[in-house]
Amino acid sequence: MGPRAQVLALQADVSNYNEVRAAVSDAERQHGPVDVVFANAGISPYSALFVDGDIQLWEDVNRVNYLGVVYTLRAVLPGMVQRGSGHAVITCSIVGVCGGPGGSAYAASKFAVRGLADSIRAELLGTGVSLHLACPVWSDTPLARKAVQQWPELCKSFYENYITGLMPAESGGRVHDEEH
Repeated sequence: MGPRAQVLALQADVSNYNEVRAAVSDAERQHGPVDVVFANAGISPYSALFVDGDIQLWEDVNRVNYLGVVYTLRAVLPGMVQRGSGHAVITCSIVGVCGGPGGSAYAASKFAVRGLADSIRAELLGTGVSLHLACPVWSDTPLARKAVQQWPELCKSFYENYITGLMPAESGGRVHDEEH
């Protein structure tokens, strides 16, 4: 049996670079260099349509969902690149591929994360460091249920006419028809 991996979960406010950097420094001081990092924090306030939403919502969502990823990766990737090895995983969302009603701030933050991942992945070629992006689909969560309760017709139409068109036919979705 090979050596055991040490796993350490740390808590930090990902919207604050100094906290993220301090958490990474503490982890490296205690356990050595970070080999794998998961950038998985996020908030999803499906609370207002774009025309009704408070601008503070946009700032908060992007500070956590986008800058939280930036801060996490900036804290660990330079060391990984210097060592020539490491793995980073970013949790995005299917909403980083297609936005939905009531989630314009969330969708914009996830599109930004997806673009960031594509760019960084290209920059990491040949370094020995990999970057992966996970885009979970629409899930039955309290936040998703809230959106459906607030805008049932918008969500139904969105799901029926757009999301199912993205799913392969063998998974129960229909193939997207260009006439829709």
